Amino acid sequence: MTTSSWPRDGIARESAEGVDLLIYEDRPRSILQMFYDSASAQPDNTALICDDIRWAYRELETLVNRTAWTLKEERGIHKGDRVSVLLENRPEFVILYLATTAIGGIFVPLNTRLKSRELVYQIQKAGPRLLFVSKDFWTGIEPIKEDISSVERIFSVGGGIAGTEPFETLSSTGAAERISDENLNEHDPGCILFTSGTTGNPKGVVLTHCNVVNTAIACARVFSTTVDDVDLIMVPLFHVTGLFTQLSQTIYLGGTTILMRTFKADAAVAIIEKEKVTLSISVPTIYWLMLISPEFSRYRLDSFKKIVYGGAPAAPELVKRLAEAFPGASLINAGGLTEGTSLQYALP
Repeated sequence: MTTSSWPRDGIARESAEGVDLLIYEDRPRSILQMFYDSASAQPDNTALICDDIRWAYRELETLVNRTAWTLKEERGIHKGDRVSVLLENRPEFVILYLATTAIGGIFVPLNTRLKSRELVYQIQKAGPRLLFVSKDFWTGIEPIKEDISSVERIFSVGGGIAGTEPFETLSSTGAAERISDENLNEHDPGCILFTSGTTGNPKGVVLTHCNVVNTAIACARVFSTTVDDVDLIMVPLFHVTGLFTQLSQTIYLGGTTILMRTFKADAAVAIIEKEKVTLSISVPTIYWLMLISPEFSRYRLDSFKKIVYGGAPAAPELVKRLAEAFPGASLINAGGLTEGTSLQYALP
């Protein structure tokens, strides 16, 4: 089908800065609007679960609003400023993603597996003014503090880092009112994520609010997800799969996201039963580890209806085993690129 047949099924052909786009017509115009739409429609629905934390959309909104207000009014973060995080999957990651983009800042998540020399390269390229670090990854930052001159202030998340400011100073004192997005354009940069650098140094990929929102809508349509879905994130949020294909999609729908700080197969199957998880998107190795877990047969996992795998070849034996273990589930092979805001194809 050629582009001349569009618009079709709610998709229009529009132009942005001289570039023709195929884009969803009925879309939020920013990441913030996407979040606020769901918080308004589903204020009491569970937005986020991580360990003992369970936040409804109204609770998450309050934390996001306070953090965004403090970032802007007290820390001087304005449109176009970068904010970096070096964090495991945790609730503060979600707050900072939404709060930074709410005020026009550019959110830059860093790969927690990088060494100091790799981190300094990416931080120097991105030029963040603020850096948020958890104590588990401080050893990567401490040796390069003098080399990352753009960073004006370092915040500790989860405590335990001397000489840094605690994250809680942002989320506990700011104004709780909604942030105006009148100065946001959907084609403004929202995030910078670095590629894996398979052919050289990693490249920082600039992704707009429009990129993120349209990916969220596309994922919801392709995977037939709804507000009732419960999405288990077992992959890192610093990757496009976790941040956009999963978290942003679920926020768009007003559904529930469950974060695993680190993947453990036994814990994953326990969470699927306890929280009635319906969806996850992961690499084949993670599904193999779940299937061979000694705990696997102990749990009732019939809620798990949408199993998406990609990022590496999936052996036919794995697909067969998944079909046998989850006879009522849809198995979907998907893949994409950082440059494409994650999802590029999905095959049943």
